[in-house]
Amino acid sequence: MVGLRLDKAIQGFELHLAAERRSPHTIRDYNTTLRRFCNYLGAETLVDQIATRDVRDFLAHWTGANVTPRGGIERPARKLSPKTVKNMHTALSSFWTWLVREEYAPDHIITGRIQPPRVAPSSIQPFSADEIKRLLDACNHSGAWETRYNGDARYSRPTADRDRAIVLFLLDTGCRASEVSNLRVGDLNLQRNTASVLGKGSKQREVVFSPKTGSALFRYLASRETDAESRVFVTRAGRRMKRENLLRLIQRMGKRAGVPDAYPHKFRHTFAISYLRNGGDIYTLQAQLGHSSLDMVKRYLRIAGADVRRVHKRASPVENIL
Repeated sequence: MVGLRLDKAIQGFELHLAAERRSPHTIRDYNTTLRRFCNYLGAETLVDQIATRDVRDFLAHWTGANVTPRGGIERPARKLSPKTVKNMHTALSSFWTWLVREEYAPDHIITGRIQPPRVAPSSIQPFSADEIKRLLDACNHSGAWETRYNGDARYSRPTADRDRAIVLFLLDTGCRASEVSNLRVGDLNLQRNTASVLGKGSKQREVVFSPKTGSALFRYLASRETDAESRVFVTRAGRRMKRENLLRLIQRMGKRAGVPDAYPHKFRHTFAISYLRNGGDIYTLQAQLGHSSLDMVKRYLRIAGADVRRVHKRASPVENIL
């Protein structure tokens, strides 16, 4: 068989990812890595002639490299994080697994030969109860400004019902931003207070939410003309609220509320830790969050456990009476 060019192989892999119904976020990340790899080695490079050292040199090239963030807003360059380099390793490893299976490459040049970069676990800091209340208030009202008569003024926000429903749904389900973005009206069951979400690896799961969240969803959806295929959360222009839109919405909300470091995934952390603090079990939490293993859930459990010990030390009758 004539050797396959790298650029053609990448096109075939993209078709494979689409056929496997991988998430748009995963496909976009993989495409970014493979485009960089193609530019690094050259489009006409034959995949059966690429060696382990080429991949190792490529990853070393990008480790600590400065990159300009994508998007319409001009932002300063930043160093590529170790987590991103690890994701690049994952993308290339998946690419080579496909190449070997399709017999475009003789063997796997990554698995067992190049170890992924070690990434220190990121710190997990949930929202406090006070911060959640301030964020909900920021859904309803604009930031305050001083009037000519030395008084503070605020106006009611036209998207208050939508924004409140988003915050409550994120907080009450622990869903990922992409899962919220892809949610359709037909995925909701407001009688049972459940939603069917499409998680990582195109895995469908059912999440549960409270009646208060269900009421907020009903109030928001009642103001729109929808059918089963309509997106639950849309922009003011009526378009699907993408992950990027959701991130900007929460960031602006945090700025109005005076809540630093506000982003959608922080609601997932807050849900998980609050769930455990309030007596939830780790297996139900794992199912709700859609984790394939208990590793991340155990991290939440350690944080919740530390909180219990701290509260006990402050509230212990023995410590406070004797």
